[in-house]
Amino acid sequence: MPSFGPGLLTAAHAPNESVSTEAIVQAVKMYARTARSYLGG
Repeated sequence: MPSFGPGLLTAAHAPNESVSTEAIVQAVKMYARTARSYLGG
């Protein structure tokens, strides 16, 4: 199953789910690049 976000897919929405700050920063950069590409910038 594909995933497009921070953290591990196998731990998503589990009681002890956690995401590192670095994973969030990487996701923000990925979202920004995707939006820029989609919007032609």
